[in-house]
Amino acid sequence: MIASSYLKQTIITVLCVLGIPSYLSAPKPISVHLEGQSSISVPANRALVCLRIYAEGPKQEKVADSVRKTADDILSTLRPLVQTSALQPPDSKQDTTTNTVEEPEPPVVDLSVTTFRSYSWLKPGSSILSRDAPQYESSMEIEAEFRDFDVLGLLLAQVSKQPAVSVQRLKWTLDPVTKKQLFSKVRSEAMVDALDKVRAYVRPLGMDKVRAIKFSEDRVRSRDVVMADLGRVSYQHDELDYDQMNYATMAMKDEGTAASEAFGLEPRTLEIVAQIDGDFCAWKTGLEAWFRRGGV
Repeated sequence: MIASSYLKQTIITVLCVLGIPSYLSAPKPISVHLEGQSSISVPANRALVCLRIYAEGPKQEKVADSVRKTADDILSTLRPLVQTSALQPPDSKQDTTTNTVEEPEPPVVDLSVTTFRSYSWLKPGSSILSRDAPQYESSMEIEAEFRDFDVLGLLLAQVSKQPAVSVQRLKWTLDPVTKKQLFSKVRSEAMVDALDKVRAYVRPLGMDKVRAIKFSEDRVRSRDVVMADLGRVSYQHDELDYDQMNYATMAMKDEGTAASEAFGLEPRTLEIVAQIDGDFCAWKTGLEAWFRRGGV
C-alpha cells in the first residue's frame, strides 16, 4: 500500500517536471489568417523616354528623308551620351602610379530604335482607279533611359523645337540594383508586419509561439507592374504633363529662348508596395514544442 502510494507520487512528480499538466490545460493551437503590408517611398533615379518622329505628305521620298534626317540628328546627340569616355575631360587621364581617376557614369543608360513604320493611303472617297495621289506616312520611335535628369531636360528642350518630334511617354523608374534591394526590404517588412499582428491577437489567449503555414503575395492590393519581371510587387509610374510641356514650349518660342535651356524636371516619388496574405499557427510553449519544431 505504501509502495503503491509512493509510486503514484513519483509519477505525478515526473509529470509535473515534464510539464504534462500544463500541456493538458493549455489552449489548443489555433489557425490565424491575416495580411501583412509594407511600403517605401523613394524618388526615381531613372527616366524612360520615348520620342516619336512622324512625317506625312504626297511624296514618299520627301517623307522618308524627313524622318531619317530628324532621327539621325537625335541619335547623333544621344549616342555620345551613352559612352562614358565621351564625358571624360581630356586632362583626366588615369594615373597608374598615384591616384586612380574614376570615369563618370554616362547620363544615358540605354538607347534603342524600337519601331519604324512606312505606309501609304488614299484620301477618303478615293478609289484605286482614281488619279488621286496617295498620301505617304513614315514614323520612327527612339527610346532612351536616362540617369541624368538635367541632360534629359536639355534633350526635351531641343526636340520641342522640332515639329516632327513628339514625346510619346516619359516614365519614372529605378535602377535594377535599387529595385532589388527595396523589393527585398518591403517583402521582409510585410512578413514582419503579419507576424506582429498575429502575436498581438493571440497574446491575450496565452499563446506565445507563431509559425507561418502558407502565404502568397496579394495580386489585388499590389500596385500595377511596370516591368514584367518584378513579380507582384511593384512601383507606381507617371507620364509627362503634356499641357505643362506645351506651355513651356510656347513660352520658349515667344521669348526667343535658346535651345540650350532645359525643362526643369522633378523626378516622381515612387511607392514600392508588398502585401502578403497568409495562414499562421499559434500555440503556447510546452511539451507540444517537441512535436512542432521550427516555431518563430
